[in-house]
Order: sequence, then C-alpha cells, then structure tokens
Amino acid sequence: MDKISAERTSTGWMRALRPLWLALAILALGLFAASLPAYYALIQQPCNDSATCNVAGALTAQGLQQLAAFGLSAQSYAALLTAFYTLVVAVWSGIGFLIFWRRPNDWFALFTALFLVIFNTTYPDFPITALALAYPALSVPIGILGALGVYSIIAFLVLFPNGRLVPRWMALILVLGAFGAITTAFPNLQFSSNGPTWLDPLINIPQYAAVIGAQIYRYRKVSTPTERQQTKWVVFGIVIVMVGISLPIPILSAFIPAFNQPNTVASTFLGLLNYPVVLLALLASREVCKIFCAQRISVY
Repeated sequence: MDKISAERTSTGWMRALRPLWLALAILALGLFAASLPAYYALIQQPCNDSATCNVAGALTAQGLQQLAAFGLSAQSYAALLTAFYTLVVAVWSGIGFLIFWRRPNDWFALFTALFLVIFNTTYPDFPITALALAYPALSVPIGILGALGVYSIIAFLVLFPNGRLVPRWMALILVLGAFGAITTAFPNLQFSSNGPTWLDPLINIPQYAAVIGAQIYRYRKVSTPTERQQTKWVVFGIVIVMVGISLPIPILSAFIPAFNQPNTVASTFLGLLNYPVVLLALLASREVCKIFCAQRISVY
C-alpha cells in the first residue's frame, strides 16, 4: 500500500470513528443526566441492601439521622452530592470535548477524550447506578458502558503517550484489564466476586507493576522529548491521586473511627475529598489539560 492509499485508509477510519465517538459520548452523558433525579431521590432514603448501599453517598437509617449534626437535611445532602458529581462530570467531559474538537484526526486523542467523557458518567456505583436500580431494563446497557469506562482508563495507561503497545507483551495487560472491567461492571456474574478477595492483590499488583515498568521502559528507550515531558506530568498526577486515595482514610480512621464506618456521613464526605476532588484539581490544571490536548497544540 503506497503512502497516498494509506492516508486515505486512515482518513476513512477517522471519519467512521468520529460519529461513533459522538454516539457513545452523547449516550453516556444522556444516561448520566437521566440518572440525576433517580440518584437525588435514592440517597434521601436509607439503604437496606448491598445494591443500594453500594451507591456513592447512600446512607443507612443511622447515617441519615447523623445529617442533623452537620446542619443538613436529607434534601440538602442529596442536592450537594448531585451537584458535586455533576460538576466532576462537567469538567472531565468538557476537557474530553475540547480534545475531540482540537484533535479530530488523531485516534489516540479521540480515545483519551472518550475516556474522559465516559469514565465518571458510567462508573459502577456512581449516580448512573441509581438509574439502573430504578429501571432494571437499563442495567445491561449501563453495565456495558461502565465496563467500557473502566477499561478505558486501563487502556489509556497502557498506551500513553502515543497509542502504541510498548513493549508488545503489554497486550496481555489489556486482556486482563478487560476481564477486570467486566467483573467490576457486572459483579453478579458467576466468575465475579462481590467484594475483595485474597486473589485480588495477586492479580492487581502484577498489573500495576507491569504498567509502571512499561512506562519506565518507554520513557528511557522509546519516547521523544515531548512524550517524556507528557509522561512526567501524567506520572506526577497519578502519584498525587494515589497518595490522595491511599493516605487520608487510614490516617483519619485511626483518630476518628466514624470515618471507617461505611454508609455514614463522615465516610461519605471523606470519599468526596479522597477521590473526585483530587482528580478534579488535576484535570482542571493548565499543564494536565495541555497534556491531554497534546502539547504540540496551544490550548489557551
């Protein structure tokens, strides 16, 4: 295939990918928007089973009674969390659409943009889960989108920064990541577990080590100077996120036992500070946005 034919083939694929990107992004955002009323109503009620108690922000009857101590009613608590997740999705999705607009002919840029749009909108146990509980017929499409969202972040970490498998054996991580994404989105499958098991570290730690090792190899042997700068910022962001996720809970729980009790107001607010705020701050920063939008193009 000569160069002109290859360019035409590439252009043809991109023309097909863009409508697909828009369809998935609009579907994910539409379902998320439709889930907000159901989520707002759900977290005002006490959770009494594993399905409802796993929804982010759900409280037990005792947890709802604790709201008065924080000066909140059930309605104001539900409004606060609904607005919070809406803000997170708006920031992530806004960056995703910015990338889609600026880099429509770069497949990896489109993939990164899709990951930013669908990850928080469809993540299992986030607000969209309330829609699946309210309308069980939607549980399968929502689960499929959730699996795609979980898988997208795994694939992004494996393929960053140029969309190529380096080294090629990282394809195995993509396969294992697909299995993990499916079991996360569909925990009731026969081969899924409803909670962590002793096997999880044996499966997850080698995957994390492989991703880190591959990025080190890529940085030292393959990456261009621009790609190395991008890798530095992403690794910095990941370290900040991992510190934000892993340290607050054990430290605060050691001094305040309420933080270690699930489905309480204290544990919910800790979760809000522990995960989305850190990611929101990173994605809103100028440098991280420049990475996602590719440093070769001025975003501002």
